[in-house]
Amino acid sequence: MLEIVLTDEQAKMVTSALKPVQVKDGKDHVLGWFTPIWTEEDVARAKQILASDQPWFTTEQVLEKLRSLERQ
Repeated sequence: MLEIVLTDEQAKMVTSALKPVQVKDGKDHVLGWFTPIWTEEDVARAKQILASDQPWFTTEQVLEKLRSLERQ
């Protein structure tokens, strides 16, 4: 498999992006796009959920609930 290692600066730019990043060569030819996992909409939704009064559950609490449903 072909692998390209980004510089620290490039990696920081890509990992902090909330919109697709266009990847070009030195002659300004578009080689492709990097699409981030988290979009601006995802971040906005997460902030909205964090600000809500809805109850929170740990992963262990959710797993225990699922296990209890399996036992029924």
